[in-house]
Amino acid sequence: MLKKFTIFLFCISFSVFSKEPKEISTKIFKVRMYPDSVYVTRFGYVNLDKQKNQVVIRGLPQGTIDKSISLGFPKNTDIKIKKIEVKSEIELKYQNEVAKAAKKHYDNILNKVDIKNKEYLSVYHHKNVLTRLLPSKRDQSYGLTNEININSDAWGSFHKIVRIMLEENSKLELSLLKELDEMREELVVAKAKLDYYQNAEHIETKTIQVDFFSKNPVGKAKLFLNYLIGNAEWFPRYEVKVDANTKTNILYMFALVRNNTGEDWNNVNVSFSAADHTQSLDIPTIYEWRIGYKEKMKGERQRRTSEQVNAAGSTTVYHQKKLDYKEKELAKAPAPIQQQAESTVIGGEMEKNYDSRIQNLDALKRDNSAPKKPEPIKLESFDERKKLVVRDSEEQYQEVQQTSKNVLTQNRVQSKSITTEDNLSSLRANILEQQKNLQEQNYRAVLDYGQKAKENIGLLDMKYQRELSPRIREIEELSKRASIMQANAKITSGLISPKISSEGFDYRYNAKSRNTILSDNSFNKVLIGIQKLPSNISYETSPITKKSAFLVSTSVSKNKEPLLAGPLDIFVQEDYIGTTNISKTASGEELRFELGPDDDVEIERRETKFRDKSGIFIKKNTIQVNIQVIIKNKKREKILMYFVDRVPYTNDKEIDIEIKKIPKGVSIKDQGIFKQKYIIPPGESEKIILEYVISYPENSYLKEELREFEKDE
Repeated sequence: MLKKFTIFLFCISFSVFSKEPKEISTKIFKVRMYPDSVYVTRFGYVNLDKQKNQVVIRGLPQGTIDKSISLGFPKNTDIKIKKIEVKSEIELKYQNEVAKAAKKHYDNILNKVDIKNKEYLSVYHHKNVLTRLLPSKRDQSYGLTNEININSDAWGSFHKIVRIMLEENSKLELSLLKELDEMREELVVAKAKLDYYQNAEHIETKTIQVDFFSKNPVGKAKLFLNYLIGNAEWFPRYEVKVDANTKTNILYMFALVRNNTGEDWNNVNVSFSAADHTQSLDIPTIYEWRIGYKEKMKGERQRRTSEQVNAAGSTTVYHQKKLDYKEKELAKAPAPIQQQAESTVIGGEMEKNYDSRIQNLDALKRDNSAPKKPEPIKLESFDERKKLVVRDSEEQYQEVQQTSKNVLTQNRVQSKSITTEDNLSSLRANILEQQKNLQEQNYRAVLDYGQKAKENIGLLDMKYQRELSPRIREIEELSKRASIMQANAKITSGLISPKISSEGFDYRYNAKSRNTILSDNSFNKVLIGIQKLPSNISYETSPITKKSAFLVSTSVSKNKEPLLAGPLDIFVQEDYIGTTNISKTASGEELRFELGPDDDVEIERRETKFRDKSGIFIKKNTIQVNIQVIIKNKKREKILMYFVDRVPYTNDKEIDIEIKKIPKGVSIKDQGIFKQKYIIPPGESEKIILEYVISYPENSYLKEELREFEKDE
């Protein structure tokens, strides 16, 4: 027996704890599934201190419903909870040392490429300066009149020096272009790796901090934590194995469980409830509707339209007078306040009653009389500042990348980095398409785009493939999830929610063993029951629709709780026959399993029709129909056969139907359909004869079933 303490998010406590809270780990050991949620039970151990204790439990899923949280301690512990606080924590999925190292490497290589760009541009500028070097005359403005003759040897030496400098510059330029291309390739790979970490999934978890007092001596105490969380569901599904030899039906009851809560359930006890916990248990209340009237004064402002009166639903003379008094007070206020009141009370959203309008007027007067406080300065949030930093980094990357790309393109370099950049752009597009199609449940496309993405990575150098190994794992994980969901498509078709067939009742079922259910959004089959039931094997035939004998197995349900509606897979021995639906079946009600046609029972049906006229004074058309059905049992044991057929019926007084022959013991219903039981020994046949005559007025014809026959005549 546990003492339960229900947790509310807003708890008032004035306790002060000087020590740092102790973080404890908890383990899931039990879950109870509802149609669209799950109730989880964890346990952990708390080291108790004298008097004051403070513990923290981290890692609860983001979808945990705060008001559903409860804590429990063993009965023999005298513990009083003083304060409980629930906080949300957000962190990147890959906020670890590897991600930080990727960012550091990216910044380093980005700076190197930037420096290499500037170094190349310096060399390129030096080449342009060298190519523009030409001899020229001395400026005559200095008063020198004598011409200076050019020394041919000096001129030759000058050209030789310039040529050597250009050759060295060209070698340096080619070397820089090669280094720039290699660095640029490394940069685009580093950028792709960094994008993976920066765009990683944000994980939002909840943390519970509990302050409590204990009078027990120092030691350990067991703590139980319970909470409700969405993103989980279950559906009933069944399998039956029919053994005609032993005349038994083995019915397997399964629960198809989907866990998308964000936490894995490892080796836990699982139970299932058909109740809809979101359904309100309160009886709807209807309130009185009192109305009154007030004579309209000359010049009085019409305050309420007919639509507002209908929406308000309750208007009394007392409330109207009270409102008039308040509005008269407001009329003495300055014009801006009156205009604001007009828009609030009359032109704004319609209030439910006059009391709320009066409260609005009072609040409006207080707001306008109070001094205006300056609006607080809006500070940028962490996410906004982070976006600015990322944007600045992206702009720097684009600038450096474009500069280096222009350098390589203008020099007609066979650039490997540009090829790698295009390949990574294709990789990024394929991954986005893979994620998009997974959300749209287009699993074939997920696998196709995943294969294309892996081909993109395969075109990279081996060292860069190792750099993008997290991307490869992501692609494979998405493909794996798509494969699982594609495989589950067959077993998930035709599922019926348990809250539909339970009709509001809390039927409960328990798994036969512990189960591990991962949070991967896939469906898991959990066995919740096995029934070995004696069966009654019979056949049913309706030769007028199909000349086949259909095998039927029936049993009586013995399950304590009703079998909820859901798909049923039928097997005869180990052979799969087909899938049908089972309706809600209570204990003691019949279960019917239709197993399809049996070729060992042969059905033959012949039908002949004769047309004639009768009557001396009043002529009538007559049609005599003779039907002969032969059922042959080619099996080695006797069979129980239900024969279903029909004769025509009418509500027209001008038409007469006379039954000439009918199987013994047959009782024809109002609609003309009858069902008869036969026991046919092995190797023998049963002949069934049916005759009837239809009479109807001359110069007319029958409609519906016999219309085609009349047309042929």
